[in-house]
Amino acid sequence: MYGFALENSGATERARELARAELAAAERADPAGTRDPDRRARLLVAAARLEPDLQQQLSLLQEAARRFRDGTPSAYEQMTLEASIGGALRQHDPAAALEHLHAALAIAERIYPRAAIHRARLYNNLGSTLAAAGREPDAEQAFARAEADYRALGDSGSPSFAALLNNRASLLRDLDRAADAVPLLEEALAIASRHFGAEDTRTGIVLTGLASARAHLGDPAAEADWRRAQAISDAGDSVPRQVRTLVVGAQAALQRGEPALALQRVDAAQQRQRELPTALDADTQLALATVCGSAAAATGDSERARACFGGPVRALAEADDPATWSNRWRLHRAEGGALQAAGDHAAAALRYDAALAILRARGMADSPAAQALQAALDAAAAP
Repeated sequence: MYGFALENSGATERARELARAELAAAERADPAGTRDPDRRARLLVAAARLEPDLQQQLSLLQEAARRFRDGTPSAYEQMTLEASIGGALRQHDPAAALEHLHAALAIAERIYPRAAIHRARLYNNLGSTLAAAGREPDAEQAFARAEADYRALGDSGSPSFAALLNNRASLLRDLDRAADAVPLLEEALAIASRHFGAEDTRTGIVLTGLASARAHLGDPAAEADWRRAQAISDAGDSVPRQVRTLVVGAQAALQRGEPALALQRVDAAQQRQRELPTALDADTQLALATVCGSAAAATGDSERARACFGGPVRALAEADDPATWSNRWRLHRAEGGALQAAGDHAAAALRYDAALAILRARGMADSPAAQALQAALDAAAAP
């Protein structure tokens, strides 16, 4: 418990040292682990929660599962184990993670028939995993359940609630519902500012999301939000997050009708990208290429637009990756617009059709974005 208190206070490394020391002491006292398998399993789960290396984390959790099979774990302990395995698998194997998270939730629904913080957190994790697996409507339902539990508990002012609001808002923005995302992000921003301070990087993350949602709506307030987020990012963010923040700034400028300024911010993002020893994540690459190509086309630089939409990003745009769908369809739409402006209507129609196919696969055939794309496709098909 003291270790988790240290973790919650930000002393993660010290918490990790304590967890490892306690586990080592238990192994020295009982090398076979047969005296109290449940206690050994609990220590393994606690150590896994603090372990940064994914393979080591999974190894600890698998050993914990084996120990629990030799013991008599409580329903709560079983729930915690399943949730921990699901959380560890979420980024690399969402389908497998879902099996464990559903198992954890089945237990949670049994032991917490009413709103409970453990159930709320599980629904939040389930929502993030469903989104990563490409099941956005189900993810939105899970986030809504988590939000309802938090509000029923009167816990709508905590940092974990702010994280949920940010998660749900990101999904809503991707689902072409930026107007629904804005109030959630405004609430999350108020909570983050109160708990962490106006200049904290966690506050900056919410500000970046708010600027992005407002930029999608063409709201001039996006620029002020972005400038605050950019100042925070420059002061303490990692280079990948600085790149993502600059991409949002470029999007805000482009939506305001300032493509030259958007390109300046794209240039800054690309410069920071070159500082990285490895490639940016696929989603950020797609977002950067989209705003780069759109801004270049808007300034009449068709050669740069083609370069932005081509190269390595072309393979990312064609890959059927559930994690990148929201930026893949936007890149296809942006490239279609650039091609249509250049007079290549047949190629533009192909790009619009590719964007529409992604939206239809996500159950968004009737969304405003799909309707606008269909209109653009009709215009390109009959210039």
